[in-house]
Amino acid sequence: MKLTPLQQWKCDTCGQIIDGAQAGWVEWMAGPTSATRAHGFRIVHNSSRCQYPSTGRVRDIHLTHLTGPDGLATLLTLLAPAGHTAGREQGIVDLDEWGELVRRVHIPHYEEARQYWSDAEADGMFSSMEPRSIYSQTTLVNILNRYGHGMDGD
Repeated sequence: MKLTPLQQWKCDTCGQIIDGAQAGWVEWMAGPTSATRAHGFRIVHNSSRCQYPSTGRVRDIHLTHLTGPDGLATLLTLLAPAGHTAGREQGIVDLDEWGELVRRVHIPHYEEARQYWSDAEADGMFSSMEPRSIYSQTTLVNILNRYGHGMDGD
């Protein structure tokens, strides 16, 4: 699935393309009946057919509010409510899950390359790579060229 970086996403419910941040929605679970911290992050279409059923545990925000520099600042408030990490009854459950959401919304080519991630892992693509290089533009473009359509639209 070919995607325009930072402008299109794959819906976590229906698998179809979300064409632009205005058509997207980010939702997660948090609330008094389970863990109060955020978990279960998903990017979905801005329509009830793709969203979690509405309950007191569902939190959500329009994808447009999470893009660009102000969007990154908003994502950071999920990690550290009120600007600090004290009182972990708030915040997020899993840093890896939150990091995945940040990469999907803010790193060019990541959303498209992630559909080939397991192939790249199985081929040992990351085995000799330093952790800081795994999500680099060079690596992401290499994944797309090797497993996907290629950057030239092949």
